[in-house]
Amino acid sequence: MKKSAIYSRFRPIIILIFLVIPVLVLISFSVKNKSETTPPFLTSVDKVVEEQMAKQEIYGCAVGVVENGKIVHVKAYGHHDRLRTKPITVNTIFRWASISKPVTAVAAFKAIETNKLALTDKVTKHVSYWPNTGNKKDITVAHMLNNRSGVNQYTNVKESNYKSKNNFNAKECVDVFSAAALDFNPGSQYKYTTFGFNLLGATVEEATNIPYEKYVKDNIADKAGMTSFTAYPSDPGGFNKDCNANIATKTEGSVEWKLPGGGWGSNINDLAKFMQGLINGTFLDNTAALWQSVPNNNNYAFGMMRSSLNSEFYAWHNGAHDDLRSYMGFFPGSKFGVVVMINADDYVSEGRLAKKIQAVFGKDWGIDDLAVNYCGTNLKCGDNTIGVEKNE
Repeated sequence: MKKSAIYSRFRPIIILIFLVIPVLVLISFSVKNKSETTPPFLTSVDKVVEEQMAKQEIYGCAVGVVENGKIVHVKAYGHHDRLRTKPITVNTIFRWASISKPVTAVAAFKAIETNKLALTDKVTKHVSYWPNTGNKKDITVAHMLNNRSGVNQYTNVKESNYKSKNNFNAKECVDVFSAAALDFNPGSQYKYTTFGFNLLGATVEEATNIPYEKYVKDNIADKAGMTSFTAYPSDPGGFNKDCNANIATKTEGSVEWKLPGGGWGSNINDLAKFMQGLINGTFLDNTAALWQSVPNNNNYAFGMMRSSLNSEFYAWHNGAHDDLRSYMGFFPGSKFGVVVMINADDYVSEGRLAKKIQAVFGKDWGIDDLAVNYCGTNLKCGDNTIGVEKNE
């Protein structure tokens, strides 16, 4: 057989070989390269979360990690129900609870940067429906940001005064607590209060002449690309535990009536984006104003808590509802932080889970699981706050 005939006969096979081999080489290189560049922390984070879920009896949670100012990990774990038929996903809407306070703090400082508001401004300068009598007239913007306003925390409340639904009304929000006496003279001491931040939200609204909800959306949510962020989060429900270690389902219900202090919500992606925005200075010219020190104030700054690890500054805030725990903690200097959402009440420790994840990245708080009694904060049960900040 002539060479030309042989070549013609095997030509398709030769061409196929020359086409296939390079493709196989590229695929092999791609797989190898992907294996080499896959961050090793992903498996470690999963392991930590799974261990903590078992130890704390967590049914479902979601976590997010920001490293070097970039979101490097967002994942959901577990389920909504004890039968484990309804998985938590990265699109599950969780309540932020008191992480709403940093949102309102950012809004207030944005108004300050645009000369619509000042830390020394009194509430009565802007909010006509706040009582201008007694010591209530002395509350300033700084007092509200520092939790030194004297406004009570869930006492003498008339929740029925809030009648709006899916249309946040700042005046009705303030009417829930405006008739109650202050717990102390403004500025004289510290006391954590959700209602103080509700009043701050109303002050931002009146000072800017823009509805509070819209102001937050324009200056925070839209800037960070937080597309699931909402003032009217649905409540997927969660779990609580009594002192007999019985776990039951629990639902918080509507929280629109306390939106600026504890009502915002989103999926885990958007909570991570909010923390990323704080870390990268997306919202404010001087984000560090949020955590400037306030003497004798229980480490509470201006809508954020202060702490440190090995001399590195740490900013954080957590949140609590009857069926949820949330947490946001980060190191501004190294642009690293962790956010956590858990569908359970105070029998779990959201800070512990977050800090265990941080240890994977070298931020080791040295928390010993054996020193903790995971059964809630009731004194008859024990205390799950050992080694972990507690503020709600």
